[in-house]
Amino acid sequence: MRYTDSKFHQVVPGRFLKGGDFVYGDGTGSATVYDSDSFESEKNNLKFKEPYLLAASANSQGHVGCQFFVTLDSLPALNGSNHTVFGRMISGADTIGMIEGINEFRVTKSLIEKKPLSEIEKAKVVIRNCGVYKFEQRLSQQRKRSAVDQVDFKPSEFMQDRRNK
Repeated sequence: MRYTDSKFHQVVPGRFLKGGDFVYGDGTGSATVYDSDSFESEKNNLKFKEPYLLAASANSQGHVGCQFFVTLDSLPALNGSNHTVFGRMISGADTIGMIEGINEFRVTKSLIEKKPLSEIEKAKVVIRNCGVYKFEQRLSQQRKRSAVDQVDFKPSEFMQDRRNK
């Protein structure tokens, strides 16, 4: 599995950015590191209460694969759903804001160039240089703030809660 060169295939301003379909690139593909294309979503008690949360995107059968999304606001309607929060951004809010504004830019360009929207090429947002983040500081010195400067997230408690499920 790899996210390098995959793209964000869905942008819903004010709600979420969806990506991770490195199979087809359009939101229809699914893959896992296991022997199946998907598996039943994991449950946790984390709520969709703020922007910049990372979540596994579940399909209509309640299964997850390689697709994920980044919240752009609180999404309480997703609480209790099969989508699983698995992290929180600690940086990159400006980049997410630029991606969120791509559709608005396209509409503006259409007006300026006096062309129908259908003639303005859709932008492609591609993931580059991704991988596993490794903390080089001791645990007590690690940054534990979210992209919206929240300090309530404690990675060790999150992992313990996952083990108890």
